[in-house]
Amino acid sequence: MKNNNNSLTPMLDSKLSKLTSLEDTQDKFTIGDTIMALLFWLCVLIGLVLLSIHVLDIFFAENKANFQSPIIIQTPVFFTPRGTSTPNMSNVGTVSAVSWNIGHKVLDLTHLETKHAKAQVITPKPVQTNDKVEEIICEVFGKDCRMALAVSQAENGTRVCDRAGSVNRNGTRDWGVFQINEIHFNKDFTLEDAKDCRKNIEKAFQIFKSWGSWKPWSAFNNGSFKKFLR
Repeated sequence: MKNNNNSLTPMLDSKLSKLTSLEDTQDKFTIGDTIMALLFWLCVLIGLVLLSIHVLDIFFAENKANFQSPIIIQTPVFFTPRGTSTPNMSNVGTVSAVSWNIGHKVLDLTHLETKHAKAQVITPKPVQTNDKVEEIICEVFGKDCRMALAVSQAENGTRVCDRAGSVNRNGTRDWGVFQINEIHFNKDFTLEDAKDCRKNIEKAFQIFKSWGSWKPWSAFNNGSFKKFLR
């Protein structure tokens, strides 16, 4: 029995040695696989970084950044192809976002809405002074200038060309230098004409001539014109 035990010992030692060697090999394979996986993903990351740098290099080679004041309601940075002038953003109305031009292709990240307002040239009406208004009255009425000045002053009070009087009992209003009533309006004499100094005065002269007197004006009928005679 003693000899048999001695012969088994080397066999057991041999098997234990093989098992230990196998475990070491498995450990080596596990560590090696981990290192290879890490190296793979590191290469992928480096590749992505290099690709991003390349794309950005192409983008900025073809486009330039334009900076503007962010105080106005629009994006403070926009991109235009190199070699083109910076667009005038003063006519931009509603800006919902930004778009980039890459070469001939447009990368629309969001929508940019613009409103091109056409310039309107507004000619202001000349301001008529009292002296100028009186000059026109005398030019139109001639020998009846003195009465015309008194009646118009009593009617208007200020000689304001577009002055609107209070509403009359019949729902109409009187307008302008001579406070001409709306019943005289037609296609040839409109509200805008009534608010024009010269046209108002010329219409008053027509009414005066057709009546042959100053009776169409209440300032004449109630005598309030007399205090303006000079």
